[in-house]
Amino acid sequence: MSLCPGNYLLGPLIEVCIIGQNHLVNLYLSDKVCKDPALRCVRFEDLMQCSPKPGDPIVFLFDVSEMTIPLSRCMQTLAARFPEGKYLFVLNGASLDQVHGFLELGIDGLMEYEDVEMHLASAVNDIVQGISWRSPSLDQSVRSAMKQLARKHAGDRSALTCREFDIVQLARQKMTNKEIAGMLGIEESTVKFHLSNVFSKLNISTRDELLKPSHTNEALSRFLLDPPEALLSERPLQPTMAKRRPPPNYRGVAC
Repeated sequence: MSLCPGNYLLGPLIEVCIIGQNHLVNLYLSDKVCKDPALRCVRFEDLMQCSPKPGDPIVFLFDVSEMTIPLSRCMQTLAARFPEGKYLFVLNGASLDQVHGFLELGIDGLMEYEDVEMHLASAVNDIVQGISWRSPSLDQSVRSAMKQLARKHAGDRSALTCREFDIVQLARQKMTNKEIAGMLGIEESTVKFHLSNVFSKLNISTRDELLKPSHTNEALSRFLLDPPEALLSERPLQPTMAKRRPPPNYRGVAC
């Protein structure tokens, strides 16, 4: 089901699936997407009922400000089902460790809320063409995160692993260790072990430094409980933002 009335009459379109946990924000993002006649919003629930067609462009637009799902597992699951999918994260500020984690996941774009009004549609179009996109205000954080990635792949153990990143994201949404363990399918003691490593890597001493408010997303949580068979291989997602050609003019800062 399209959330952009009339756009389906215009021929082949770029489908955009908004994944977020704030209904008002989702409506706002949908409104900005639908202003471009080349784009069409589709609901997550409807997308899961269809078989992806090779060559059909689709962009997953994540509002990660209040996300209470393990992002790395979510993206691995989506990548298994939609191998040609692209990923654009929208957020309201991010710490260096968060940006590092996002890049590690292999996202194609990173956008601040302040850029949504003017640049969301153009960013989606750029990403489909293979051009990475990031807000100018995130330039320094992205550059620093890329240096961290380079050190990690050179053997530096100070960067968060994908498992640690998921646990940090869930802990930031005020989930308990028991709830995180249930979501990730691991023992509660394993969560404590990973958090201990996270505290050391981030140079923090209390869990409170990771917290912020959130809501739940039942549809996505149910989806993650029964991932496709292809996910069992647990193949790693490769960072992509550093491999794209730069967009012209303002459209984000070249990666």
